[in-house]
Amino acid sequence: MRKKGRLTGTGFTFIELILVVGIIGVLAAVALPAYQDYTTRARIAEAMTLAGEAQRAVVEYYDRWGRLPLNNAAAGLPRPEAYRGRVVTGITVNSGVVEVAVAWQEGGAGKGKIYLRPAVNKAYPTGPLAWLCNNTGRLGEGFEAVGSVGQDMVAAKFLPGSCR
Repeated sequence: MRKKGRLTGTGFTFIELILVVGIIGVLAAVALPAYQDYTTRARIAEAMTLAGEAQRAVVEYYDRWGRLPLNNAAAGLPRPEAYRGRVVTGITVNSGVVEVAVAWQEGGAGKGKIYLRPAVNKAYPTGPLAWLCNNTGRLGEGFEAVGSVGQDMVAAKFLPGSCR
């Protein structure tokens, strides 16, 4: 038989509640930066889609003339500013290197460039080009990358998976 009155031993104590709030705070502190990096990578992935046209133009120019185009006009592309997207602010061909300018945060805090560098097989110069993203990736034997990257390149942790 139960006694009438107040039940004892039910509910949480103040210490238990503080402990749960602390654990949730630690989990949020770990998860938030990872989520921000993920969303930045997702935004920058747009750059790879828009850069595809410029890469194809460079390949077509190389196949036809045996050398890399000097600029957008030589590659048959519009002005760099004509390429606009949510994060892409311009695409420039610079001696065969496709430079994709991106800005993923307001106020210019998050901006930089992705450098898509063609690599030529010196033993078979009429063969297909290979592509490096910034300084990542490995080239096969006999390939030599063209151009270089600038100090403003996007950090590797923000590059999409296809570029790492």
